[in-house]
Amino acid sequence: MATIEVDYNYQTAEQVKELQESVPGMLGAMTWTSYGPKGRSKAETRKIVELDTDHLEAILITQPQITPLLRAAILHILKGRYRGE
Repeated sequence: MATIEVDYNYQTAEQVKELQESVPGMLGAMTWTSYGPKGRSKAETRKIVELDTDHLEAILITQPQITPLLRAAILHILKGRYRGE
């Protein structure tokens, strides 16, 4: 059985609040480069706000190395979509 090692990024409540407050103004500039579901396609870079919900969810699940800022931005987008915004 394979084991999964997770790197934790500990942050204080104040640091989390600062991230959440800084995200909305940065969304239009944040991009993601994808190589397709199997990683074999030609690289395609798009703004994260243009990615579909399934893609954003897949990033959160399969890419543990993303920065806290990018994770916060994706969560911000997903929360808005789940609320119907």
